Amino acid sequence: MLKLKVQKATEFEKNVKATVQSTGRLGFSDGAKKKMKIETGKYLVIATNEEDSTDENLYAWLEDTADGGGFRINKGGEYYNANTKPLFDGLGIDYKDQENLIIYDIIDFNYEGNSIFKFIKRIHTRNKKNKKTGDNDN
Repeated sequence: MLKLKVQKATEFEKNVKATVQSTGRLGFSDGAKKKMKIETGKYLVIATNEEDSTDENLYAWLEDTADGGGFRINKGGEYYNANTKPLFDGLGIDYKDQENLIIYDIIDFNYEGNSIFKFIKRIHTRNKKNKKTGDNDN
């Protein structure tokens, strides 16, 4: 017997990511805003894996106060961000690279019984269609 279940696109989370801007700020997509319940007045606490120096992912959660050392959530227009420039400078992450863009896909993560978020790092090559090729037609 066969019973099919339609997998509706509207039932899945989409575009849940954070992008490192060229200013060092971490900008959140609308999907991330909804998933993480991001709002102004919250603080994003970010951790790294001190047991594995090759783990480039970040681990994060939101808190209501700055007591935990979190980065304040700011809002610019419709978008939310956190000024993470000092963090990325300290970690040696080159957010000013004109060739590549750093994006973190955000998923739920269980750490010692606590529900937090795992930011999975990926590198996206920027669109190069406007970049000069070095050809000189003159």
